Amino acid sequence: MSATLMISVSGMRGHVGTDLTPELVTRHAAALGSWARSQGKPVVVLGRDSRTSGPMFAHAAMAGLMSVGVDVIDLGIVPTPTVQMAVEEHHAGAGLILTASHNPIEWNALKFVGPDGIFLDGEAGAAVRALAEKGPVRNGWEGLGVVREDPGALQRHFGVRLAFQNCHRVAVFPPDPAVDETLVRFTSIRGQLLNQSPELRDC
Repeated sequence: MSATLMISVSGMRGHVGTDLTPELVTRHAAALGSWARSQGKPVVVLGRDSRTSGPMFAHAAMAGLMSVGVDVIDLGIVPTPTVQMAVEEHHAGAGLILTASHNPIEWNALKFVGPDGIFLDGEAGAAVRALAEKGPVRNGWEGLGVVREDPGALQRHFGVRLAFQNCHRVAVFPPDPAVDETLVRFTSIRGQLLNQSPELRDC
């Protein structure tokens, strides 16, 4: 393994051409697609950043996903949270983000998102890696996935964020006596409150 190829539970990153190649991206995209299909949701949302290697890897990822019978929803160039939100909006089985974040231009990366819009956990990430190492089973011509674009994903994401920012109400409520702890969870990925008490729903 190359010293610059870094693998985590939710993806991998490395130098373009040395570590990350179209062949590697295709294999791991196919593995993610196979995993999504096994969960009963054969749809994967794809997004990327504006790196020079982005179009090449996007095509490689689409090929891998389509080859295992998964439909691809292509968002184009969007921020990472937009892909995460779109996964939930489309009820997709997974999301694949091609971005190396703050790393220099010679880097790129694959980031895997689960059906809940959150990066894969250890168990799911290990399952995807195992499929990639084994080699996902590819479909024949009659079982290929299709690609469709979603050009409005970024605008919808901004709309949700702006709507939330216009909400200034803050509520404090007592813990539910039926449980040990009341958790109110906010995530800017979705731009909404989750697990809310009734006092927060009208915000």
